Amino acid sequence: MEMFDSNGIILYIDDEEQNLLAFRSAFRRIYEVHTALSAEQGLQILETEAIEVIITDQRMPDMTGTEFLEQIIPIYPNIIRMILTGFSDIGAIVEAINRGQVYRYINKPWNKDDLKIAIDNALDSFRLRSHNKMLVEHLQEANHNLEQKVADRTAELRKKNDNIIASITYAKRIQTAILPFEERIGKSLGKDNFFVFFQPKDIVSGDFYWLEEIQRSDASGQTETINFVAVADCTGHGVPGAFMSMIGNQLLYEIIIKNHIYSPCLILNSLHKEVHRVLRQKETQTNDGMDMAILAFQKNKNITKLEYAGAMNPLYYVQNNEFVEIKATKRSIGGSQLEEERFF
Repeated sequence: MEMFDSNGIILYIDDEEQNLLAFRSAFRRIYEVHTALSAEQGLQILETEAIEVIITDQRMPDMTGTEFLEQIIPIYPNIIRMILTGFSDIGAIVEAINRGQVYRYINKPWNKDDLKIAIDNALDSFRLRSHNKMLVEHLQEANHNLEQKVADRTAELRKKNDNIIASITYAKRIQTAILPFEERIGKSLGKDNFFVFFQPKDIVSGDFYWLEEIQRSDASGQTETINFVAVADCTGHGVPGAFMSMIGNQLLYEIIIKNHIYSPCLILNSLHKEVHRVLRQKETQTNDGMDMAILAFQKNKNITKLEYAGAMNPLYYVQNNEFVEIKATKRSIGGSQLEEERFF
């Protein structure tokens, strides 16, 4: 074990002045020695000197050595405490160890060499304690600094997260505004003829539903109304899926309203090509797209006609108390499929 330099600061307390002179004479060239004739003087020295080891007589008139050491423990817990006395009663020794927490209990008369070894060991113990205390303090300071950095970083991340959530929540308002309102759906389909179940996994959704009503003249010159209803499931969810839903919503508008394509299968074929074009999937090799079911309700004075086309999403309906499924084309819109793919 590494030993510290043996020079140290010693306080020796004894009510007999000859004992103090003898101790000082023996050790003043080795240690910095302070002496006191009473416990009261010892307390005064402790207030001004950085004492490392205290050696005290046991029997003193005003206060015993054990009582003195017990009194200073709360104030100076790291000082090494020793008793040097001619009184060797076993009960006193046990009391000194328990109450005064003494490092050594040494009997008089003392031998200089033996006492020096005991003092040097006590100084090593003091400095090991001091070193360990310093390490603990440094560790506590490092932990405190680390905890503060973690707290600061957490606060920073929380602020960024709050900003992101606020932005996404605002994006949800925009996405919700684009979806058809139930009042509008009821006006087109009849208020008792529909329901909407829309429950996004995240704040914004990669799913969307779409409705549009147009009027046109048929071959006989009569005015007919066509209601288009589409539901779509885009690749991804959350923000990526929401971007795809916005693209799908806009492309449906352009295909049906601006380009006047009204057949559901042709709408899906056009949508497939447009997704490839908009996302430049030939160049980027991205695999984003969507699954969709689309219906066209054609209504005139004499008949209502329903057309359906699906990309992965089938159509379910009940007729004559029977559950019927019309299967979809087993391909998604966009993605790795070729532009020549057809949907029926």
